[in-house]
Amino acid sequence: MVRRWSLLTHCLLCCDNLPHPAEQASWTPQGATRNEGSQHVRTKIRRYFLSLVMVVPLFFVAVVTLAPNARAVTLSLDPSMQTVMLSDMVSLDLNISGLGAGSAPSLGAFDVDISFDPAVLAFTGATFGTELSLFLPSIQAAALDTTTVNVFELSFDSVADLNDFQFPAFTLATLEFDAIGVGTSVSEIVLAVIGDALGSELLHDVSGTAAVTVAPIPLPAALPLFGTGLGLLGFLGWRRRRQAQAV
Repeated sequence: MVRRWSLLTHCLLCCDNLPHPAEQASWTPQGATRNEGSQHVRTKIRRYFLSLVMVVPLFFVAVVTLAPNARAVTLSLDPSMQTVMLSDMVSLDLNISGLGAGSAPSLGAFDVDISFDPAVLAFTGATFGTELSLFLPSIQAAALDTTTVNVFELSFDSVADLNDFQFPAFTLATLEFDAIGVGTSVSEIVLAVIGDALGSELLHDVSGTAAVTVAPIPLPAALPLFGTGLGLLGFLGWRRRRQAQAV
């Protein structure tokens, strides 16, 4: 009889502080038979597997339901590519999407570092959006490091106002630059921490980069002809002077 006990039965007995089958004779109450003890264990095994049948599907449903939303929030730069002339102004939008539409999660704060090439672009300032200052002023800051710009904002709006009235997608800030050198500056989000209306960190994705190509200022199409004409006039004037001196 003892040899027929499975390892699973043994584990269940140990977890429930039941004795090993070898000790069942001393454990079985007076008047009870070994068959009654085996029936008791079989009942516990059935309950165990029944609980697994009920809990495991619920677990997988929760994973499938919550996993897509866990990383639905996305930070991105726009436009992803642009070409400007030397000395032009350049704008980059820092956008967020995937927030709740009239519900949580909403955005309560963000702290983002964006890289750029200082040989091509010169940072001049940042303009913040309005979705974190719906009814109350927010704290806003933009700081320049050698190759990165940090933008920070903290909302003082209530949790209910942020959840109810904040858009699910909007522009956090617009970065402004001057094109100072010929070449291409590739900007990307190198560090980002964002928090919801309650102050808890929001999981997020970062999408793509933003490339700014600065081209030299082209010469006017008529400039070469104008230069040729000036050269010809100068030559004719020099020839007349030589002829006058010869006479």
